[in-house]
Amino acid sequence: MNRVIFDIFLFLSVFLLPWWVVLVLSLVGIFIFDQYYESVVAMILLQVLYSGLGSRVISSTFYYPLIIIIVYYLLTVLKKFLFIKNI
Repeated sequence: MNRVIFDIFLFLSVFLLPWWVVLVLSLVGIFIFDQYYESVVAMILLQVLYSGLGSRVISSTFYYPLIIIIVYYLLTVLKKFLFIKNI
């Protein structure tokens, strides 16, 4: 699948589909493509658009992007150990 088409589908899913579909698409994109930073942008956009204010750490505007970046880094390291070939 072409990366541009996958990006368009991912960003349309942010607005049209539930959050868990966007999460699955982001994870698939991380494992299929090299340096798939679009997943970080999509998840931050999802948080900005649909999160409510709360006192929990996950709903914080500072910690949520930090958690997303850490998870992205961990998944890219995990991808190297799984020997998944890129398209």
